[in-house]
Amino acid sequence: NYKDQLEYLNELILDSCKIRLRSDVPISTALSGGIDSSTVASYVKDIYQGDFNFNKNSKKQTGFNLSFPNSVMDENYFSKMIADKLNIKLKTVIPDPKLMANNLEKVCYLFEDIQEVNPLPHFYLYKSIKDNGFTVSLDGHGGDELFCGYESSVLHALKDNIFDYKCIKDIYKIYSEIHPKNKYFKKMNLPRIFLYLLKENLRNKYLNKRHQKMSEVYSNLDSLSKHLFVLTFETVLPTLLRNYDRYSMMNGVEIRMPLLDYRIVNFAFSIPWQSKLNKGFTKIILRDQLKNKIPESIVQNKVKIGFSPPINDWMKGPLKEYILDEINSSLFRNSTLINAPKLKAKINNLILGDTNYSHYYSESIWKEFSTYIWEKLFLN
Repeated sequence: NYKDQLEYLNELILDSCKIRLRSDVPISTALSGGIDSSTVASYVKDIYQGDFNFNKNSKKQTGFNLSFPNSVMDENYFSKMIADKLNIKLKTVIPDPKLMANNLEKVCYLFEDIQEVNPLPHFYLYKSIKDNGFTVSLDGHGGDELFCGYESSVLHALKDNIFDYKCIKDIYKIYSEIHPKNKYFKKMNLPRIFLYLLKENLRNKYLNKRHQKMSEVYSNLDSLSKHLFVLTFETVLPTLLRNYDRYSMMNGVEIRMPLLDYRIVNFAFSIPWQSKLNKGFTKIILRDQLKNKIPESIVQNKVKIGFSPPINDWMKGPLKEYILDEINSSLFRNSTLINAPKLKAKINNLILGDTNYSHYYSESIWKEFSTYIWEKLFLN
């Protein structure tokens, strides 16, 4: 039952954090202000307050967060609330706009791959961790993939509940409240959602056969867990782990991830979808773990941001001059990996136009532009 699940997960997270606190050097925590990093930070606090034998250096728990002042992407307020509640030292990293354009190509070169999001803030985060004397960071990666933290994942729970009106209503409510002000989510009414799921089912027919060969477990999972299985082992999480390994190792920092202990992964795929989506919330089992540990407003916060940079503001601000120079260069015009005239028009509209584009649109433009940067650095 759910109470037993909570108790068992509590034991697993506690033991996983204890193992990953073994170190001869001080350990930091990347604290975004969300559920996953708060889980790690709160359990580390519990361990340090207990009778466990850790060296004195380790007990100086320090959290690091990214701040984007005057931006909707800024979660500094939440990080401070958690740090105050847990009584841990918090260092806020504000990426310097003056250094961005100068360092962009250097960071992209060190990263080596094409980036969907701008790598600069993550680079600065782990640089700050290193500059403050830390070489290990305990981070909260894995919570979204294992326990359903992404808005698009929520919809996959509908497949097993297509004739249950109450479930459909609850699942849609969770989905629509993750980004209540975003026009994209308002457009996704129930008929459109069912069309989306039908398309997903057709697309996954081939994938399902492959997954069943990969794992005997897969065929016994509910529809939401099957989707999360793919995110965890094939698509999103492997990409994030690769990316964060590079962000951190560019600066000589090791990341440890307690939520990805194999026992927690096994547990996550053994519980029903209702333990992940319930009471109007995603990741409900992690949120229930955090009750009485962190402020209730954090536990109940449904809006997911993480360490996403305000790419819209940056392209119109500190990166504007650099980007405009690049799109007017002969190297850009002669690019073979992008449609240069089309991308140039998009960038000019974004940077010089009066229209306020969505964060998702800006990220898609950045992805195309970073393809050009990669071509410039590695092929030219």
